[in-house]
Amino acid sequence: MSEFDGSTWATYTTADGLASNRVRPIAIDEMGHKWFGTFDGGVSEFDDVTWTTYTTADGLASNCIQAIAIDGAGHKWFGTAGGGVSEFVPDEVVRTVDPTTGTSLVYTDTQGSPTTLVYTPVKTATPPSGLSFTGHAFGLEVYRRGSLLPGFTFSIPVTITIHYSKADVAVIDEGTLELRY
Repeated sequence: MSEFDGSTWATYTTADGLASNRVRPIAIDEMGHKWFGTFDGGVSEFDDVTWTTYTTADGLASNCIQAIAIDGAGHKWFGTAGGGVSEFVPDEVVRTVDPTTGTSLVYTDTQGSPTTLVYTPVKTATPPSGLSFTGHAFGLEVYRRGSLLPGFTFSIPVTITIHYSKADVAVIDEGTLELRY
């Protein structure tokens, strides 16, 4: 596989970390990672520093990749020869939060910078007109290098799952619950 940057060529092979020298489809995700589907070696991901290879041992339907698609949620879809389609979902971080105490989560973003999500319970909240309040309100802020990033948008969606006790929703139709911000 070769890449041209406008003035020079760079060639990558199995010696560099590519799964196979027989490359078929190529895709670039929202973080700039390159995904290479190979004829017989599975899929290689390259983040411009590190190569990672995924094969049938990791759950791919086949090591012969025919097509790659990336959806809006960052999931990678691999069409294979004879094995069907495989979906790759980015790693998830799961954190259980006590709604009365709050917490923070530190992770390293795609540029290698530590990023902190801070969940802070809000003691009192006024529900919008016509809505009921279940008793849980919180603030969610993002910090990088100690500085607040107002209006921060994640390149990969963050999923927040909120569990309510039966007492929280005793007088509310659970089908009408909404997360408002």
